[in-house]
Amino acid sequence: MSKPKFHYECIDCGELYEESRIKYVCPVCSKSNSSDLPPKGVLKTIYNYVDLGSLDCEIKTKLVRKLIRNFDTFKLVDSVQARDLFNKIIGIYK
Repeated sequence: MSKPKFHYECIDCGELYEESRIKYVCPVCSKSNSSDLPPKGVLKTIYNYVDLGSLDCEIKTKLVRKLIRNFDTFKLVDSVQARDLFNKIIGIYK
C-alpha cells in the first residue's frame, strides 16, 4: 500500500488525521468554538514530500521549467488531472 500524499494536523492539540476525507477543524478542539472568537482546532495540511538531495532538486527544477515551457502542448481536462500528471512526471511523491 502506498504512503498517503498528505495528512492533517491540528494547530492546537497536534492530533493527526489521515487524508481519508476533507476536514477543516479538529473534532475535539472545535467543540468549544463560538462565532465571536477565532476558531480553535484548525487543521493544517502536511504534505509527504520525497526527500531530495541537492542534485535531485536541480534535476527536478530543470524538469519543472521544461514542463512550464511546454505547458500549452498538454491536453488537460481539469486541474486535478494536471496536478496528478505533473506530480507523476516530476516524481514529487514516492
